[in-house]
Amino acid sequence: MQSEVNQEENLNRIITVPNLLSFFRLCLIPVIIWSYCVKKNPLLAGEILLLSVYSFSACASFNRNNGR
Repeated sequence: MQSEVNQEENLNRIITVPNLLSFFRLCLIPVIIWSYCVKKNPLLAGEILLLSVYSFSACASFNRNNGR
């Protein structure tokens, strides 16, 4: 019983909004490379990169507001 509580508590510490945003940014790396190299579309790659920057600023704002 105690083990289940500890596992759930650990999972709650791992799955947080900043961690999810970081995972999202990591997933965007291959998309940026694909759009620039395969699709030969630097504008699309730049737009995706701006999305990544926006998610970074949202993560920083979230951390500032929650004292992390």
